[in-house]
Amino acid sequence: MPLVSLSQSLYEKSGGLFNPAIGHLNHLWGFHGDEFKGHRPPESREIRRLVAADPGMDDVHVDGLTLRGSNPAVDLDFSAITKGYGIDLAVEHLRELGVRHAMVSAAGTVRVIGERSGQPWRITVRRPSGSGVLAVLQLRRR
Repeated sequence: MPLVSLSQSLYEKSGGLFNPAIGHLNHLWGFHGDEFKGHRPPESREIRRLVAADPGMDDVHVDGLTLRGSNPAVDLDFSAITKGYGIDLAVEHLRELGVRHAMVSAAGTVRVIGERSGQPWRITVRRPSGSGVLAVLQLRRR
């Protein structure tokens, strides 16, 4: 439920640009897989139908532990926020435990607290071909 509430807040603050309620549209375009499988774009008619249905997080209503949708086109897809949300929870927990220096990483999403032995944390960016390092980034918490 906290993730739903956070998503509703971000939906409102972004004027609807952040919208986890468009899961049907994401699925139609094939955005659910971890790898690109190269396929034709969906039919224009299907895209227009889903866009016209206008699903949004304001169609999702929370009552205790019950979610209700007022728009049948709503299909919740939290994939754009779950890794970052999980990392934020992990960092919060580490801080509660008194940890002052750490790097938390989940499938390419990284967050750091503190430093590594007095130096900024560093991460490598691999070449798309996988044949070595393209860059090294220094991460500092602001």
